[in-house]
Amino acid sequence: MRAKIIAYNYDETQEGFSDFSMNCYWGNSYQNVFYLCGDFGRSTFEDIIETETDSTGQTKRTQNTSIERFNLVVVATTPLLQFLKSIDKHDVKIIELMDTGAQYTIRNIDIDDEGDKLTPNFLVNINFEDEPITKIQSNIYAVDDQKIAYFDNNGDGTPDINGDAEYQAVTGAGFTTYQLYYESDGVTPAVSGDVNLFVYAIASDGFEALVGVFRGQFGDAWNDATKWQSTQQIWNYFAAL
Repeated sequence: MRAKIIAYNYDETQEGFSDFSMNCYWGNSYQNVFYLCGDFGRSTFEDIIETETDSTGQTKRTQNTSIERFNLVVVATTPLLQFLKSIDKHDVKIIELMDTGAQYTIRNIDIDDEGDKLTPNFLVNINFEDEPITKIQSNIYAVDDQKIAYFDNNGDGTPDINGDAEYQAVTGAGFTTYQLYYESDGVTPAVSGDVNLFVYAIASDGFEALVGVFRGQFGDAWNDATKWQSTQQIWNYFAAL
């Protein structure tokens, strides 16, 4: 099995981060890439279960999470151990299987060297955790061929990241924004496809409530009531563009 481990830190363009970390420069999208050829071993699982007891004495599981620990065995030289030991200190850690293109987002990673002091090359066990499987939080998977959508609030043809659409209460236009769609490369404009929009109301205490789901096609207007599932008539807050 051929694979590569990508490890890097965020640069100063991300809020709260710096171009320098671990005495290294991480600007200009710098990344470490470690190529390897090894074998996957049998995975192990760590179960985290929390319970509560009701008035009848019945035990109910309030959290049930399984964390899978993957085992990857490779032959590594002594100089590479320093880098392998630093992987878990990075902000972003990804392992990609080069034969299939599958990617794992590494949450934690441990390196166990089985060699002795006089062994230049020996087996190294790489144990890492992927996203947990849990009943209280949905897993999010990135599909490589999925199109990318943005909002353009000011109509200049460029995506507005974390922008706020202005609510036109006087004119009755509601929230006004434009839709930008691209292919999975994020550059090529997309001309057709399905559109799913989930609208949440967020209270001052941070509680989120789903108030509407839009399912349509490219070019459909946000105020088309036939495309919505909502008890709040959420389509009245959008303008047709």
